[in-house]
Amino acid sequence: MTVRIGDEQDVERGVRIWVAAHERRRGSKPAAAHEARVKARFGRTDAFWVVAQRGDSMAGMALAMPALADDGAGPPLPGRCHVSAVMVNPAYWGQGIGGRIIDTLLEEATRHGYLAAQLWTQVGNDRALRLYERRGFVPTGRTDLLDDEHILQLLREPGPR
Repeated sequence: MTVRIGDEQDVERGVRIWVAAHERRRGSKPAAAHEARVKARFGRTDAFWVVAQRGDSMAGMALAMPALADDGAGPPLPGRCHVSAVMVNPAYWGQGIGGRIIDTLLEEATRHGYLAAQLWTQVGNDRALRLYERRGFVPTGRTDLLDDEHILQLLREPGPR
């Protein structure tokens, strides 16, 4: 398996994987508005992403962009990126691919000048919570509701791991 910097040609396949993973985890397709938000993030000029490939198959991907104050409505938070659209093809769950994706994305974030990273994940997604906590993310205590799903914010600050 290889993990590489992603490009525009990866977006459609990646979004299809995100939909499949959502459907497998929740038993239903994501709301159309949620899918549109995910897809739109890949069109941002300040976003970058990584892709995991196994042969010709996309195993997963994740995106990062500047973190913004006021839940995305405010100015950029200096030195902090927002991790989003983390997805692993359900056919590859449990094989450590999510960790490789996040590790590579965080390395790339450092090259872009980000020392801290934040993200939101579903409250009941224990697989994702373990993945992020192993990489130094801790809950901030903030929660929200997104498309009828309870989510919580995690933050990874600079320092020893």
